[in-house]
Amino acid sequence: MLEQAHAEFVSSGYLREAGWAGLWLAEAALIAGRDVTPELESLLDTASALGDAGWTLIELPALPRLRRHLERLRDGEEGRILLPRPVQNATPKLELRVLGEAALYIDGRPARTHYTRIAEFAYYLIKHPQSSIGEILRDLFPDDPPQRARNYVHQMRNDLKSAVNGLTIQCDAKHRYSVQYGEVEFTCDAVALEQNLEHDPIGALVNYQALLPLSEGDWAAKERERLMGFVMKIGLKCLNQWFEAAEYERCVKLTERLLEVDPFDSTMSVYLLEALHQLEGKAASQQRAQRMLRTFAQEGLPAPDDVVRFTQIPVLN
Repeated sequence: MLEQAHAEFVSSGYLREAGWAGLWLAEAALIAGRDVTPELESLLDTASALGDAGWTLIELPALPRLRRHLERLRDGEEGRILLPRPVQNATPKLELRVLGEAALYIDGRPARTHYTRIAEFAYYLIKHPQSSIGEILRDLFPDDPPQRARNYVHQMRNDLKSAVNGLTIQCDAKHRYSVQYGEVEFTCDAVALEQNLEHDPIGALVNYQALLPLSEGDWAAKERERLMGFVMKIGLKCLNQWFEAAEYERCVKLTERLLEVDPFDSTMSVYLLEALHQLEGKAASQQRAQRMLRTFAQEGLPAPDDVVRFTQIPVLN
């Protein structure tokens, strides 16, 4: 299967991806005790075509046999080219994504972690630095036996340290836990959303999705609700400013996006109808109001009076 993937990458011109597959083929050859020369020659050809072999640094940490083999060949062509020294000024880029998913990415690729809740754990400590082990267990593992939960926390700490060089969960002298970034360039989509929302609400909300959607605990549910409330609060603040400035087109764009976040927010519904009324006229606002009322009815929800009012505005021909 690896051979097929490697061949398809080569034929399609995806040389970097072909190189990554080639590294795993070389590891497989070493595991099987075969001569790895053909795989190394293919990798040298790939490095030559790409102009460098910096791409090997992404996969080699996960390939212990190949890494040791190349170390023994450090003075030869294979070792010099395929085992390049890391650029001293290169800073790993770590992304914590918790909107619509829960994952860690290193330089754009998924981090190799073993615990499904490690992204939630890291995000919790970002939001609650200096947390005690008791607070962590209470909020993240309320239904687990304490000793098992403690072990899980320590295993996730070690897993994160192994997956991301320079990033650690530090425990201080008072036994309080915090994320230490070291030399890592760190970003978190939810944190960036909160930082950028007031400055550029439409742009910040482009990638907004539910926070930690697969996390079922009370803490995650409360954090989802808090973030949604913050989004709606800042959105309302911007809408008030834009209405005063008669920037109705921006109001329409923002309310459309906010209604994707919460389709049944009656305040946002009215703001959208008012903006459409000013921008496109009575007919446009009336048609949208009728669509809103159908949506409310389909969900068995009462129709907001202010939305009903827009369906009753006479439209002059």
